[in-house]
Amino acid sequence: MLIILVGKSGSGKDYFFNYALKNYPLSPIILHTTRPMRKGEIDGKTYHFVTMDELNSLEEKNLLIERRDYNTVHGIWSYATSSKENDIVNKNYITINTWDGVKKFKNYYEPSLIIPIYISVRDDILLERAINRERTTNQDYLELCRRFIADSKDFTENDLVTNNPIIIDNNESLLESSKSLDNNLKRILKR
Repeated sequence: MLIILVGKSGSGKDYFFNYALKNYPLSPIILHTTRPMRKGEIDGKTYHFVTMDELNSLEEKNLLIERRDYNTVHGIWSYATSSKENDIVNKNYITINTWDGVKKFKNYYEPSLIIPIYISVRDDILLERAINRERTTNQDYLELCRRFIADSKDFTENDLVTNNPIIIDNNESLLESSKSLDNNLKRILKR
């Protein structure tokens, strides 16, 4: 099975991804990206950092399940999932993706094997967290604003109805949100 964490930028997806990997028998699906590596990221662990030519080559060979291209303030950054690195029929995985990614995974695999979990956070808290993160990393506030505006269009109430995800409220403490994730992962992994 594949658990897909979905949420706006700054919602805590990376935290919950790493938390789940540390505490549950899940394997990561590592995405490919053309964006530059951020401080603290590790090639092959955080992402497979590739050139646009390398990503296009994977796509030409039909080795991508899904691909997303973002027109950032720094140019096009792409993210994609390769089909050659996972076997969700026989093993439990977790990844981070978008609603469109959830749809593409459900089209590629048996839909019952795909479990979306939406990390819900109020916009004011998202902005505060994103600004605090940028202070300690790239200080790229233009890109932060672009992501925030794009997320307001990419995450709608209709998405919640269409995808029927498990919802984790991450507005308050990570401890409480982690307990909610724990309860849901225990239930999911008993299937």
